[in-house]
Amino acid sequence: MKLLVVAPDFPYPPNHGGRVDTWVRLRVLAQLGHTVDLLVTSKIMPNESEVSMVKNVVRNVWLLERHNRPWHLISTKPLQAVSRSSLAAVRLSEQYDVTWLEGEYVEPVLNNPTLKSRRIFMRLHNDEYAYFRQLSSSTRNPLKWLYYKTEAQKFRGFSRRLYQKTDKLFFISIDELNNFTNQDPDLKAKSVLLPAPLSKNRFDPPRLGQYVLFVGSLFMPNNQEAILWYLQQVHPHITHRSYRLIIAGNSRGESLSWLHKAVTTHRNVQIFDSPPDLDPLYAKSCIFINPMRLGAGVKLKTLEAIQNGLALVSTTKGAEGTGLEAGRHFLLADEPRDFASAIEKLLDDKAAQIKLITQGQQFLCENYDHKSILERELVLQNGAVLDKPRIPPPL
Repeated sequence: MKLLVVAPDFPYPPNHGGRVDTWVRLRVLAQLGHTVDLLVTSKIMPNESEVSMVKNVVRNVWLLERHNRPWHLISTKPLQAVSRSSLAAVRLSEQYDVTWLEGEYVEPVLNNPTLKSRRIFMRLHNDEYAYFRQLSSSTRNPLKWLYYKTEAQKFRGFSRRLYQKTDKLFFISIDELNNFTNQDPDLKAKSVLLPAPLSKNRFDPPRLGQYVLFVGSLFMPNNQEAILWYLQQVHPHITHRSYRLIIAGNSRGESLSWLHKAVTTHRNVQIFDSPPDLDPLYAKSCIFINPMRLGAGVKLKTLEAIQNGLALVSTTKGAEGTGLEAGRHFLLADEPRDFASAIEKLLDDKAAQIKLITQGQQFLCENYDHKSILERELVLQNGAVLDKPRIPPPL
């Protein structure tokens, strides 16, 4: 089977949620024996080694620049789609069994006169209307606020019209799937839950290091809001003698002055800007925090933490759409003092850490079989099969 995957961002390195989701799926499809071509836009062009890594997985890569123009702002379509209008002009010579759209941003490819595809499938990473509406609540910049509010309103109608053009809709979030099918029962038959792919074919044993860890895209306003809320409202209440915090993530070259200013008075905080490898940070940590209070979709950082062997403390927003059960798979805390107490409780109780981790990993193993759903929906009959993630025995 031949697939054309159309992505809004270059998927390698997989250093934030959307890239992880796309990159692991590309690898799964290749290992299952598919012929996969990749058509992708990028604001920052990848280097040769990054392109080479992707070409090890796919047959062909078309890499297009994403262009933002002032007049795009007055379009009735979202800027995220209009800025990728080059997708409508690239020449495609083959016929595909499936064109797989990685979200609404790549909608212009459907206007490409050379696109020949038997079916159109789309991955829904977020409820884009809700996502941009909540981004507007996370910024104090009036221009960004106006942009996010306008983009949200444009997506409200744009997304629904686009859904009508697809043959299958693959939701990453169980909550968003349920909300969508309740609102649009006519589209229920073609709506499928495709949980986020796990980034590795194994689960790491419980990590019992010394650090509390946060990993997230440091250029995103909702992550920035979460970090500042935690540093200002939660961090000062943690008095445990062994408590130390690591904040890490991709900054995309943007200034982290806001973060360095926020930690000026804290000696027990380390910052890692765009680390090339997160494994060493996971290895020396024991607890992962997700203090997000705004956003949409599934927070892949939450799933990554459990897979990497860390006990999780999260807000409701940080765990939404995952199916994880509070108290069994993670500790839930929406109030600052509750969040601080949960961290201190786990720092004092290694057995509680291990129990949360092993139960969370078991849940992911049983409910996040990304490969099998792709097999079924794409009618894959042959090809290599990925092993289910292996769960290490309890310590």
